[in-house]
Amino acid sequence: AATEIVIKVPEISLKDLKIQTRGADLSVEINPVIKKYVLELSSPLLGNNLSLEELLRRRLEEVYGLYGTRMGYEALKQLSMIWADLQPNELITLIIWDGKEILSVERGDTSDNLYGVAVDIGTTKVACFLMDLNEGRVLSVSSSSNPQGIFGEDVMSRVAFAMKGKNNLVRLQESVVECINRLLDDCCEKAGLSNEDIYDCCVVGNTCMLHLFLGISPKSLAFSPYWPVIRGGVNLKAGEFRPTLRINPNGMIYVMPSIAGFVGGDNVAVQLACNCFVPDKSVKLILDIGTNTEIVLADKKGIAVCSCASGPAFEGMHIKYGIRAVSGAIDMVSIDPKTKEVRYHTIGEGKPIGICGSGLIDAIAGLINAGLLNKNGTFNVIDNKINRLRIGSTDKWEFVIAWGNETNMGKDIVLTQEDIVEFQKAKAAIHAACKILMRKKNITENDIDRVIIAGAFGEYIDPSNAIITGLLPSVPLEKIETIGNAAGTGAKMVLLSRELRMEAEKLAKRVEYLELSADPEFAHEFVRSMFLK
Repeated sequence: AATEIVIKVPEISLKDLKIQTRGADLSVEINPVIKKYVLELSSPLLGNNLSLEELLRRRLEEVYGLYGTRMGYEALKQLSMIWADLQPNELITLIIWDGKEILSVERGDTSDNLYGVAVDIGTTKVACFLMDLNEGRVLSVSSSSNPQGIFGEDVMSRVAFAMKGKNNLVRLQESVVECINRLLDDCCEKAGLSNEDIYDCCVVGNTCMLHLFLGISPKSLAFSPYWPVIRGGVNLKAGEFRPTLRINPNGMIYVMPSIAGFVGGDNVAVQLACNCFVPDKSVKLILDIGTNTEIVLADKKGIAVCSCASGPAFEGMHIKYGIRAVSGAIDMVSIDPKTKEVRYHTIGEGKPIGICGSGLIDAIAGLINAGLLNKNGTFNVIDNKINRLRIGSTDKWEFVIAWGNETNMGKDIVLTQEDIVEFQKAKAAIHAACKILMRKKNITENDIDRVIIAGAFGEYIDPSNAIITGLLPSVPLEKIETIGNAAGTGAKMVLLSRELRMEAEKLAKRVEYLELSADPEFAHEFVRSMFLK
């Protein structure tokens, strides 16, 4: 008989999560899709045979040159109520989407108050950016861990969960929408605004996260050829979206277009943030490193992209003392090549409780530099007289990063042989993907002008150590830059610019996508990439 298993998620894995909300600086010509137009209206003259709606549209043509607008149902109802006691020369404000549809009617001149929110739904984290659409500035930011994590840590486990039960898809959607609503409430409270003031919402995320946000089954992503149900951008009226998103019900929700089953709207947003839509002779390699890593290679001939399952090692999973980037995580490590002694830093400066992704990279690079790791990833134990390098409980070698009297739990924090292998698999997938992408475009490491590392993880890694381990290409350090939450930056860009929203749609269609699982070279390149430098 089947047995129910209850898994308790440790509190430490959910609280104090270090979430990256910083992104590249915005340089956008402000022209939002949703705008406000102020009109002074007089009543129709007797015998004109005009409706109030016709009079209003005629005034839009006369004053603003807006032709062919239509009025939504809710706006019609608002107009009828306002007009009933409208005073002579009194102003009204129309909220218009894309110069076409009148979404709402407000009494008086409210044109100074125009707000939108950019939402970045990550597999691990969710972030909201409340913006003034007139001035193009961020008013407040709020973020949290993605509550869908209780249904599965990675994308495929959530797809599997959605497929198992009748109501599981609903549960996944409701959990993330409730999370976004809490973040929206927090953003509005910080900025001193009402949720009703938000008329535009732009949502980015990987393909699976966007399917789940929309309540669309991601089942098609589980099987070859991994086709998404929908790839283009989606425009929705907030009042029609269920479960309710707490913005103005007459506002709009825009979901960024995706590129493929495992390259989503977040990658389109990253490309926008990196100006990939601007013709450029330089060669850019862009990596958004995570459980699923997206890699973009852009040159004057075009843009190619692929994704690889780099695994959850960088999030601390399958590493003996691995944890996410929470308070107490070892995030920086250095090993003296002569004495083999270790220095480390923890997030929050407290006693260590484990090691996160950036610390893992530092530790392995330090072991390589100290001559303690062979090229194949095994510990170099010839004439070993180092007390930190020892046989562990599994009768395999391990290296002590922090002694038990230094840690929060009184146990030694070690890096095991199995941990090294997990790292090798993660870095090999990324390295092999980069190699194949470069080969397809006939580009070498010497041709690369910029290596751009996007996302929270990239913000905290040491590029020189990433090169030592083979995670990043061997390019001069001055060519490497980190840009933080580039997906969030791209979401803000399309929130502020109608033109960039159109560019996002074009980018998603013209990017060349390479499916690595169908590439005969990938397996061979992956095996070669397992070696450490």
